[in-house]
Amino acid sequence: MKTRMLTPEEWSKLDATCMPQVAPLLPPGDVQVVGVEIDGQLAGCVTLYRATHWEGTWISPKHRNAGVTRALLRGAREAAQNLGSAWAFVDTTDREAAMLAERLGAVLTKVDTYLLPLGD
Repeated sequence: MKTRMLTPEEWSKLDATCMPQVAPLLPPGDVQVVGVEIDGQLAGCVTLYRATHWEGTWISPKHRNAGVTRALLRGAREAAQNLGSAWAFVDTTDREAAMLAERLGAVLTKVDTYLLPLGD
């Protein structure tokens, strides 16, 4: 049994896992894919990535269509740069916010999100 980091060129091996994969959507420097191989065959894998999370978008109904969305996006881009990131996960249950995210170029990922502590 061998455990190793898969290179971005090997990420296509993940297609056979039937798992939704975020790795190909992210910059390679933000992603590590751990693979476990037995006799040269992929036996298991997990993808870990550095993430910026965009949360809690709100725009006052009386200020919609007043440039607030563009101003928030500019501010969010600056905040992401301050965090060393060029992308963010956006979670929402609000259809209007989802449509806005899609208009801004967001890609829908169909997964449930959990927080898993990995420290001591």
